[in-house]
Amino acid sequence: MKKITSSLLINIGLCLLFCMTLSCTQHKRIVFYGNADNDLCRMLQQEGFNLQVVSSPAQAIDKAPAGSAVVLTGLTYPHIDSANRITQSLLTKRFKKN
Repeated sequence: MKKITSSLLINIGLCLLFCMTLSCTQHKRIVFYGNADNDLCRMLQQEGFNLQVVSSPAQAIDKAPAGSAVVLTGLTYPHIDSANRITQSLLTKRFKKN
């Protein structure tokens, strides 16, 4: 079950990254939850994205304006962040903004 969950989270993350890249071509602003030293964060900064790093998934959803991109990787990315769960209610809240 843990392996399936990890694979699912990775696939969801890649899909979100793809969608985020398409939606951020003009604005290039991303609200980012995760470790600011991880490879994804560094790569996005190198590509010219302006990251607003926040301390929780809920804060990322709250701070993101409508139409902006949000990346939720977790503090222990690429491993599962057991301290901060991404819940269905958070995702629903985010999708209602767009």
